[in-house]
Amino acid sequence: VVFWAILKWEQAVTDEQAAGIKGKFTKADRWIILIFYLMGLSIGVHLLNLLSLPAIVIVYYFKRYKPTLGGTIIALLAGCIITGFVQKAVIQWSIKLGSSMDVTFVNDMGSPFFLGFGFFFVLLALFLFLIIRIAVKNNLHFLSLGTWSFSFMLLGYLSYLTPLIRSNADTSIDMFNVDNPISLYGYVGREQYGDWPLLYGQDFTARPIAGEEGEDVYVKKSDTYEKVGNKYELVFDKEDKHWFPRMWDMSNDRGQASFYASWANIEQVGNDDYGPVWDRAPTFGENLSYFVGYQLNWMYLRYFMWNFAGKQNDIANGNPSNVRDGNWITGINFLDKIRLGDQQMMPESIKNNKANNKLYMLPLILGLLGWMYQLKRDKKSSLVSTLLFFFTGIAIILYLNQAGNQPRERDYAFVGSFYAFAIWIGLGVLFVNELFSRLIKNSFSTGALAGIVCLFAVPVQMAFVEWDDHDRSQKKITIDLARDYLESCPPNALLVTFGDNDTYPLWYAQEVENVRPDIRVVNYSLLTSDWNINQLTYKLNESAPFNMIWTPEQISSNLKQKYSFTNKQKDVQTDLSAFLKDLANRNTSEYFIRSIKMPVDSIN
Repeated sequence: VVFWAILKWEQAVTDEQAAGIKGKFTKADRWIILIFYLMGLSIGVHLLNLLSLPAIVIVYYFKRYKPTLGGTIIALLAGCIITGFVQKAVIQWSIKLGSSMDVTFVNDMGSPFFLGFGFFFVLLALFLFLIIRIAVKNNLHFLSLGTWSFSFMLLGYLSYLTPLIRSNADTSIDMFNVDNPISLYGYVGREQYGDWPLLYGQDFTARPIAGEEGEDVYVKKSDTYEKVGNKYELVFDKEDKHWFPRMWDMSNDRGQASFYASWANIEQVGNDDYGPVWDRAPTFGENLSYFVGYQLNWMYLRYFMWNFAGKQNDIANGNPSNVRDGNWITGINFLDKIRLGDQQMMPESIKNNKANNKLYMLPLILGLLGWMYQLKRDKKSSLVSTLLFFFTGIAIILYLNQAGNQPRERDYAFVGSFYAFAIWIGLGVLFVNELFSRLIKNSFSTGALAGIVCLFAVPVQMAFVEWDDHDRSQKKITIDLARDYLESCPPNALLVTFGDNDTYPLWYAQEVENVRPDIRVVNYSLLTSDWNINQLTYKLNESAPFNMIWTPEQISSNLKQKYSFTNKQKDVQTDLSAFLKDLANRNTSEYFIRSIKMPVDSIN
């Protein structure tokens, strides 16, 4: 929608120029303000929309200025800067400053929660109002347009009030417990996903040499915010860092580090507190090979070709060496045989997979023809489409820096670039029309013939072979499995799950279809989060609350503390409950224990 809006702006400027209306700032710019309002709304859905900003800025530059190479580069950089500004200033810094003011108001002035948060945004609105008044008074039109755009983006961003309101109702499913501005800041900053190096950082073989305390961490109590520690960041030796690190994740809970090692033929020589220890670090060339071979080829180009060349099947495949599952194909056997082996030798169960879609590269070919047609006819609009394609596809690969062995296919993240390529497929029809016009002189006949040929070769063909595997009306295995898991448990059971994919179907079955509301579902992956542990003390549906050993304050404090356990007291055996109570009250990070005993109820 936002890309459509910038094209509407471009047409509105053309209409104004035809009507004799001159100037770089006219009523057409209301489309720009609408774009930023829609951007603000979209943040509450997905950040993908922000990646269209560089292409939008180029459209603006080409229409309002006389293009030059240097100017185009500056405009492109400006688009990237605006994208970064929205990502940091609008999404994170605004909430961070508002939450900091709320801490000051609550802790120092004894005000209610949210008063300082609201006061910050009132001050921000007054500031923006003054800027607009100054800009209008002094005919600073660009400043006025920018301030209006920023203001309307913030208005759209107010959609994030929804999780605040919802969380304060203590709903059964309350991710991150965003019932106050402090937790909202962690929520919008996606703190639960951690951080990763982009342009400069360490490899997975490196080990931290120190820990560095970051900003203060506060937790909401009944009437105040309590400081429970600081954010903790690992520090690595400069010798272990280099430019463009692609093999960076030293954790191995999903086999990430092992996947890197396998890719670069690195041997494991032991284990330590952080995981496997390796005999050497990967070279820069091996990092580059991983980027091209796995991140770019496997995690993007494969998905791209699924859509425009053909798909082998819908069996998830996390390993490029697996030629049987989830690869892209063309349907042209001799071409597929070169890459994947003879597809005719596949088992019947896989050959008849509904997602075995042979598109014969026809959508890809038509799109490439459309790209060449646009490049030949209008280099400026070709650059805009190419930027939209790049930033919603390859740029995401550069930013995400995906670790190996992903738990599921990630094609949904790149749908923006597929949209962009579809523009070229449409323009490819004009290329075919131009080709036919060399043989047929009647323009109506060539247009009709080109339209019919392209219609049946691409969209009709795609619909014919892909409809069955895109039809989800009968795909009920997810809810069936969730119901089976829940119904197999005894009354008032505790069901422990691992990760989102295991948990969400169970939550759906309980909350929507009221299947076994007596069972408490606990997501093991979230148990390092204080908000998730504290939610166990709620009574949910027919499930009783947990009787927690630690208080919420102790949970928040101890999750920030690292402990070292040694075996100096060899003859001591400690009850688990007493051990945990003692641990919560200790001020030292070193704890001596030999063994733990835990009394349990006998089961008949």
